Amino acid sequence: MAASIGGTIYAGIAQQQQMQAQVQALEQQKEHARAIAAAEEQDALDGFGREIARQRGGIIAAGLTLDSPTAVYLGEQAAREMSYEAQSIRAKGQAQVGGISAEQSILKARGDQAVMGGLFGAAGKALTAAPDLWPELLS
Repeated sequence: MAASIGGTIYAGIAQQQQMQAQVQALEQQKEHARAIAAAEEQDALDGFGREIARQRGGIIAAGLTLDSPTAVYLGEQAAREMSYEAQSIRAKGQAQVGGISAEQSILKARGDQAVMGGLFGAAGKALTAAPDLWPELLS
């Protein structure tokens, strides 16, 4: 009987440890998602920087000055687009990290639930076996 009760508790603890290992693996995925988002954002900013330099060269080649209304307008547009693109990439990365965090929370709760299930299962076995273990309780 004691082995059965101990086994039930152990099974719950083992499930919790398995869930904790999965939580740790997801933590690595979150770090990876953050790194990818940061790299994508930097790539986008670098691309916009090259495009702005190309535009600036075109403006100068057209005989305009960089403080002309057209040049200023184009520069403002490029800066706005660059900002929107960076925000979009950042938001995508944050959404991925948020989804992984939610999954981690679920796994933690399942692990806690497994331990509680093991404890309650063991208690149920002990109570079911009580009349056989202590027959004097029935008198």
